Amino acid sequence: YDIKLLNVFVQRMEVETPNVALRYGLGSHVYSLQIPSQFAYFAKLADYGTANIQAESTGQPVTIAQFTTLENTPPDFLILGDEATQGHGHDNFGLGLSMLHLFTGHAPYEE
Repeated sequence: YDIKLLNVFVQRMEVETPNVALRYGLGSHVYSLQIPSQFAYFAKLADYGTANIQAESTGQPVTIAQFTTLENTPPDFLILGDEATQGHGHDNFGLGLSMLHLFTGHAPYEE
């Protein structure tokens, strides 16, 4: 739950083709996105400090381990405390903050 731009490395893809295709699936749907090679980059998440990727953690109570960067903490963690539960929505919250920072050039609030 600590997704922020400071934890992401970006690297240009070195390929010999005019286009790069990204294929991903969501449920039974498969999507393919093609972009010109000169605009192709990898984004690598570099800090997994509070990551909990175990499927059984969904719905489990939040622990002190999920409070690392206070500014990126989802509001329900702060409001509900240990009554809050872990879930994918919290990663989406962090991703949304990162997108806002990336698209506007300004952090929603500074650390």
